[in-house]
Amino acid sequence: MISPDSQAKLYSAVGNVIVNWSLIEHTIDLFMRLVFHKLGGNALIKEIPKTGFKRKTDFLIRSFDTLPQLAKYKTKGKSFMLDIDKYIEDRHRIVHGVVIHFAEDVLHYTKFKYEKGKEDFYIYRYTLTDLLDYGKKIEDLAINFGLMIRQIINEYAIQEYSQK
Repeated sequence: MISPDSQAKLYSAVGNVIVNWSLIEHTIDLFMRLVFHKLGGNALIKEIPKTGFKRKTDFLIRSFDTLPQLAKYKTKGKSFMLDIDKYIEDRHRIVHGVVIHFAEDVLHYTKFKYEKGKEDFYIYRYTLTDLLDYGKKIEDLAINFGLMIRQIINEYAIQEYSQK
């Protein structure tokens, strides 16, 4: 049985990851729409990806590589996308996995991975500090990516995306 204090720490650490990841998702979705509707992204794809986070970041990487409006943001923007991509799997494990053991601030998650013709069972280890650090990295990434988007909005004077 997990103590109430340990349970509160666990929920806080996992919640930190979930809340901060939602910042990333919202920022990506907003930026995809901005690129698609206002910066020429509709010339690259027929419709905005609605699901599949990797498809979304791939579209934005392609946009940074291709669209002249994003040329001066290419290095920074692609770096954000690659950083986000490297966090996807951990986020998936933390959100969709099940804690099977928690002691002394160390969590062991279990996660099934299904691939064609086989099922695999994995166990991942995270400490509460890992989760808090991970959540902070995600938060910082979302904030800095959002600041870059704000620069793009201001540069192109895109009124419907600017703060009123």
